[in-house]
Amino acid sequence: MCQVDPKRGVPICNATALYFLVNLYVIADTWNQYCLVNLYVIADMHAIELDPSDATLYANRSLCYLQMTEADKALRDANTCIKLRPEWLKGYYRKGSALMSLKEYKEACDAFEAGLKLDPGNTELEKVFQEAVEAMKRMTWPEKEKMLQAIQLEKTDTENVLFPTTINH
Repeated sequence: MCQVDPKRGVPICNATALYFLVNLYVIADTWNQYCLVNLYVIADMHAIELDPSDATLYANRSLCYLQMTEADKALRDANTCIKLRPEWLKGYYRKGSALMSLKEYKEACDAFEAGLKLDPGNTELEKVFQEAVEAMKRMTWPEKEKMLQAIQLEKTDTENVLFPTTINH
């Protein structure tokens, strides 16, 4: 199941072997939850090296990063998941969850809404979408002001690309 990489001198295990080892630790209860999540991240990293086009691996690692409170990394993996499998709801769910952790509630609403467009009857996505809406309502005035400025800046950037103020001849 595992071999030694001759160049780096480190063990190379396939994803099945790594998950098996992680599950042994769960059964033995010798690691705390944080260590287990780290092991899953390591297992997913090895698996991603073997198959970088597998969206499931990015979704799983995104969840691990969320549990480790590394929302920026979770968001990166969620975006990769969506890029690889845009029709899969889990990517949008992971993206929205990461954005909620980052307190980017408007963007979280957008992510959950994108998932709901794919499956309008999904009760779990509807629930987290409503939670994001409620979180936006509870934002303080400075937080709302910051969000509005970001939206305005994004709108201005888009307008400048579409309608440049200077024309080069």
